[in-house]
Amino acid sequence: GKRKAKTSKKKIRKGSTASTGEEAKGDATKSANEGRVVVGSGPMETFDLAPFSAELLKGLKAAFQTPTPIQAQAWPILIAGADLVAVAKTGSGKTLAFLLPALH
Repeated sequence: GKRKAKTSKKKIRKGSTASTGEEAKGDATKSANEGRVVVGSGPMETFDLAPFSAELLKGLKAAFQTPTPIQAQAWPILIAGADLVAVAKTGSGKTLAFLLPALH
């Protein structure tokens, strides 16, 4: 007969996941306790909230009005040093969502 592959499902404890900022406000921080990442700054809905260099921000503002939704959600998580897997349509800004925090 066919056997199902065993999968490991880790339980996520309350407060152990990246937050969108609704639960807590503050700077993005990485907890040494169990390697948890707590992101309290919420989505970066404007470029002014992003901690990128002045030169980079000037270029972004010249080319775009605001970060795309994938960028606004991904930047706080990635800047905090957390791993992120994200799915979004072609042309949604994924490349800059993942690239710019690496330059930070």
